[in-house]
Amino acid sequence: MERPELDKVWHTFVKLSPDGLRVGEHIEVLRFKIRPVLMDLKKNGMIKWYCFLIHSKRSGVPAHLDDGIYIHVRMGLYDNSRSAGLLAALPDYFVGTEHVPLSNLVSIAGIDEALLKGNTIEEAWRIIGEQCEWLLDLLSIYEETASVFPNQIAQFFHYFSNITQLAVQ
Repeated sequence: MERPELDKVWHTFVKLSPDGLRVGEHIEVLRFKIRPVLMDLKKNGMIKWYCFLIHSKRSGVPAHLDDGIYIHVRMGLYDNSRSAGLLAALPDYFVGTEHVPLSNLVSIAGIDEALLKGNTIEEAWRIIGEQCEWLLDLLSIYEETASVFPNQIAQFFHYFSNITQLAVQ
């Protein structure tokens, strides 16, 4: 995954359950709705980077969207990519798509940019994108009919816990 150019980042939202996150729902949405779109955008040379998080209005969903929980997808376009092409390529369940103001990307909560080589927040965004790409790669190794949540995913994260000797709460 390449570093995003922060002035070329767009974001969009995919709504999950309006009344709260159902167990495993986000995994199925990632597997069958978001992953195929992101893979096509990468294959077609439109995006060089992406990441996603789960948010509500309290934690990052714009006020103009309905209440509920969303998968918040950020995408870094290539220099030659056009926003009109991106908008046309996104299915209608991607909502609220817009350019992300640079001021929203120049820092990441909890990441001390001064500790990074070259003091570049773009490198931290790249790593977050690689985390997301890893999760999508993990989900892609299973048969489409297989249920992969939560035990299968937890087992892979067990290995991350082991090699880092960290437990995240």
